[in-house]
Amino acid sequence: MSRTDTQPGLFGVLLNLPEAKGVKIMNILLNGIKETFPGEMTIQDLIEWAKEGDPDLIVEQNGRYIYPKAYGTRKICDNDVIEFINPNLGG
Repeated sequence: MSRTDTQPGLFGVLLNLPEAKGVKIMNILLNGIKETFPGEMTIQDLIEWAKEGDPDLIVEQNGRYIYPKAYGTRKICDNDVIEFINPNLGG
């Protein structure tokens, strides 16, 4: 992910709208950047939101490796620390 600013993510901005009040929010640290999201998300949802297209992507949740087969079912919780790691493979 190429975000380098410290502003809240798109969902964080949307949560400031009156219509969004009362929505359960979740704060996470994604690659060192604080992001705010409404509702529940899986790792797969987050990968899609971030437009992460690397087929060799490695994901850590709170310092633990997440197997790719679990991306669709692994829930993200409030205050999780998520790291997307893009290995440079080749010779």
